[in-house]
Amino acid sequence: MDINELELELSEDLTQDDIESLKLLTKESLVLKTDDNDAKRFLTSLRECCTPLEKYYETLENLLSKLKKTVSFSCGEVYWSDRVKEHRIKYETWLKEKGIQGNPNFFGRKHYLEQLESGLYERSIKAICICGLGGLGKSALAREMCSRIAWKIKKVEIRAKDTIKEFLTTVVINLMTHSDQRKPMLTEADLTDSLLSILNTENEDTVVILDDVDKLMGSSNKDNFLNLMHDIVCRMNPDSKVKLLITSRVEMMVEGRFGGLMQEIELKSMEQREAEELLQKTVCMNSGQTCHVTLTDSQCSTLAHLCGCSPQALLVVADLMRQGDLQPDDIISRLQPGKLKATATLPPVHRCLQEMFIALPGDMQNCLVSLSVFDSSFDAEAAYFVFKELQPKESRSQYAEEDAKFDLRCLIGHHLVEFEDYSIYSNTVTMGYKKSSLGRYSLHPLVKNFAEGKAVEENFRNITVKGMNGFVLFFEQKAKEIHKQGLGVFSVVVQQVMSLYLRTYMKIAVNNPCTSEKMSTIMVINIFIENLSDLSERIKYLAEAQKKAEGTGDVITSCYRMLQTARCYLDLEQYDEAEAICKQASLLFQDDSVKHNFPIQTLYHYVCGNIFYKREVYEGAFHSFSECKRCLMNIKGEFDVSLDDVENFIGSVYFSLRQYKEAEKHFSIAHQRQKSKGNLTPVTCANIAKALKAMCRDKLYKNEHPDDNFKKLFERAETLNSDALDIATKNGDFSLNRAKLLRDFADLYQAKFEVLQSYEEENVPLVRIGEKSSACKRCLKDASKLLEEAVSIAKKRATPYHRFKFDCMVFRAFVLKELGEYEEGLCEGNSSQYFEEAARQVNDLSSLLSSTPHNEGLDPQEKSFLTLEEDVLPILKKLNRSMDLERIRKIIIDYKKKHGMEESESDRDTSDEDCGAPSPQECSSFSDSDGLSPANENVDSSSPPHKLFKWSPDNSEETKKRNEIVSPANH
Repeated sequence: MDINELELELSEDLTQDDIESLKLLTKESLVLKTDDNDAKRFLTSLRECCTPLEKYYETLENLLSKLKKTVSFSCGEVYWSDRVKEHRIKYETWLKEKGIQGNPNFFGRKHYLEQLESGLYERSIKAICICGLGGLGKSALAREMCSRIAWKIKKVEIRAKDTIKEFLTTVVINLMTHSDQRKPMLTEADLTDSLLSILNTENEDTVVILDDVDKLMGSSNKDNFLNLMHDIVCRMNPDSKVKLLITSRVEMMVEGRFGGLMQEIELKSMEQREAEELLQKTVCMNSGQTCHVTLTDSQCSTLAHLCGCSPQALLVVADLMRQGDLQPDDIISRLQPGKLKATATLPPVHRCLQEMFIALPGDMQNCLVSLSVFDSSFDAEAAYFVFKELQPKESRSQYAEEDAKFDLRCLIGHHLVEFEDYSIYSNTVTMGYKKSSLGRYSLHPLVKNFAEGKAVEENFRNITVKGMNGFVLFFEQKAKEIHKQGLGVFSVVVQQVMSLYLRTYMKIAVNNPCTSEKMSTIMVINIFIENLSDLSERIKYLAEAQKKAEGTGDVITSCYRMLQTARCYLDLEQYDEAEAICKQASLLFQDDSVKHNFPIQTLYHYVCGNIFYKREVYEGAFHSFSECKRCLMNIKGEFDVSLDDVENFIGSVYFSLRQYKEAEKHFSIAHQRQKSKGNLTPVTCANIAKALKAMCRDKLYKNEHPDDNFKKLFERAETLNSDALDIATKNGDFSLNRAKLLRDFADLYQAKFEVLQSYEEENVPLVRIGEKSSACKRCLKDASKLLEEAVSIAKKRATPYHRFKFDCMVFRAFVLKELGEYEEGLCEGNSSQYFEEAARQVNDLSSLLSSTPHNEGLDPQEKSFLTLEEDVLPILKKLNRSMDLERIRKIIIDYKKKHGMEESESDRDTSDEDCGAPSPQECSSFSDSDGLSPANENVDSSSPPHKLFKWSPDNSEETKKRNEIVSPANH
């Protein structure tokens, strides 16, 4: 039952004598606008005098308790006061759940409230805009209206959002249900469609408050924003139960937009009489105690005029008087324009704020100034970190979160800080935030402007820096939690809260280079960016952010976004684009704030190292990754890149140069670091195993005498490969990454087979005498089994022409061929089944080749491709399938032409040539072709064939050209 139904039922039960009694009870405390004995009109008049609605419930409850009026139910007689109390409790609970509570200081504005109520109940109206100057109470009016209606309320914090995409993302995340939160929405069109779906499917009467869209209306996006809102309002269903309630300083109904679907209410200053009444009422509201401030009508009128009849200024002045240090005449004197030079040209609200600020104790002044670091709302925990840094070192450890909440309450009492209860979301918070911290604090826009002005004054600069440092400590702690646990375990609300803090973080990082060098967790920004799973969309997002930063002169942010974009191009294997962006970023190193910024240098060297490594310019890669490591050591933390990632890459460079012992050393360092942090990754384990396997093969090719070290190396490699698969399984990874690990493990068994086959029975280092043949077969069978699963995963997960899929299929056919040949050599009868299975795999490969576009697929010069031609195709000849062999050879010739290769002599020859498998003493087709996944598990495990590089500079013209990526050291 809502308040209207309750009043109707009560009015039918009240007699004229009851009304007379109630009028006598209210005579001393309330001035009713009716002297009628009609119950309904009496209750309406009483409600108008008692706002907000919870106060009306309380007043009605007290009056009826004195009247001792009862109502009959089937269960017996019940006091009307108890019925009203029950409704009051339910209503207050509902208000708390919705995060919208009436303001006890709200006064007047009856005409505007009536307009709002009329618009909300008008079916044809889909949106209402409250516009007007700052400090007039637009947000307070919206909250008050929502506290008076029994609708569902959803408030969205729009303040500080200045792009269309930010606006849409914020609104959708706030409105979507918990079950909808994982749906990817990448473009503005996707976000708009999702928002409309939410608005059109809501089945309860709902008000969505879009509070403070001033940045969107005041920026270059104004026309785009108005067009967007016009589109949304016009596409809302005619029977939609949702109303949009927007607050803005600027009118939105311009140029004939919205087609009558929006109502606009222009809020003006309070009337002089209303302003005087509000001031009198607020001054006397002193926590239920007797008011000690004497305020004459003349003083009240003068103060209302000096405050510009602005509710915000009136509330600040009322609290200034209630402190007791200044009498009304003193305040009037201070607020007179022109009396003090400092206030001569200031608008009314600013003058009032300045006087209030002067009256605050020094520690409270520091607290208010420090809160200006926040670019949007904040919670008590964040404020605690900021306030704690302001305390003297000797007493800092005693400062608790409760002390911070007390300081916030003091500022709230002076109307310098606003508070909203978000506890409705407590049931959806899964990790990362205490339920008690879900209340959100904010500075009124005018108060924030004032505090920011104070923050740059000389005597407060130190306080500002301390506040920033405190916020950095808070943000690092939260970001590390998210980075460690993964964003998925956090609720939508917590994600939204962290995205609010990201803006503050970037502002501090840009404006304070020295501070930003200490920050180790900007990686959390990547977590949010990575939600844009499509790389092209991510690049578009970064380009917009970079352009915006460049336009405002934020050199560090601009450079950082450019390097992030280059990193995206690396993932797309578009190395020319990545290199071009790196060169462009290097031009910004002429700015000292960038040149000496270790985090930016870290990311730059990391990206350059990747480009060098992918292009096999290993000297350049080694230099870049070494510089990256040096920068990370200076930061003493991690910034987009971790030390273990860099160690993995340095190990990969050594591996590519066939310095396997050095490679194993760096992989092991990465392994130890990850193990100590408790975040061991499968790829690090697999990398060590690859290095150990390569060391064994190296010994084999050099014809070194076998010893126990062979066995130890293989056993350790086998253990590490098993660990890698176990970790991937525990992480629930059954995707392409698992297929790569399976392929690596299979290659270990194939390498073990090579070693077993290469030595005489009595000298085999890995098995006992007499077990060589069974051990060889077991190795190949294990490899074949692992590859079968890898190929199965690759077919499902890899893109249609992914080179890893091709590599896996070739390797499997090669192993099956080896297994068949080995059994054939032992004169066992199972060889044909392995040849047949290998032939089927070759047919699958031919289908893949024939359907591959010219700009995709495997390079014909890569080892996997050569292995297919030289080692795998002879299987078809062995099975007397000459027609299949000719067909596939033709497909290969066409494939090469499509990829820009001329027909070779070997292609013109027919299948008369006798191509056998290379001996183990020759370089095995898969000996080192399985490139590493140095740091990123999504890197292909196939790579071009490597030459035997010596560790010496290459001064050829080609190498010089490939080394053209500019190093920051050259600037």
